[in-house]
Amino acid sequence: MSLLLTFYLFSKKTRLYKIKLALFSLVFFICSLPILKTFLKIETISIKAITNVFAKINSYSLDHGNSSIPIETTNYLERMNMVLFRPLFLDAKSSLVYYIISFENLFFLITTILFLYLLFRKKTYLNQISFFLLSTSLLIILFLSLYMYNLGLASRMKVMFIPYLALGIYLSQKKQFFYEKEAN
Repeated sequence: MSLLLTFYLFSKKTRLYKIKLALFSLVFFICSLPILKTFLKIETISIKAITNVFAKINSYSLDHGNSSIPIETTNYLERMNMVLFRPLFLDAKSSLVYYIISFENLFFLITTILFLYLLFRKKTYLNQISFFLLSTSLLIILFLSLYMYNLGLASRMKVMFIPYLALGIYLSQKKQFFYEKEAN
């Protein structure tokens, strides 16, 4: 999805090409709906069916987990915050592992705040590569925030998006990387 978005935004192709790309994306999304049904184990795609799946996940996590994320009582931004930055020191149990994860999350929080500050101050340089990496990590974060029900699981799932995010942030700060590439 982020690759298609990158092509759409950064391509110097004609408007017709971009329309074809958008139509391809729509057809791809429609064709992937059966996979979504299988993943969620539902008969039909409806709000009620998806709500029931989330209620089952929430019930399971509250009954079987020490660090559950309540899906029904939190909004999407709260869950995204929990997936990205928790557990912090206040959430850490008596285990050393929780404190190590807290340091990692604190570093990630500071890095994210610094990157957003530089992004709004126009001190970042987004080109195709950094845009692709950052949009890929954002899409993974958005997807994980939908169904993540446990902080421990969220800590392990960060491996899926941190490499994209770290490399995207790094490359967006490397001014000479982009000027050298554009000169060639």
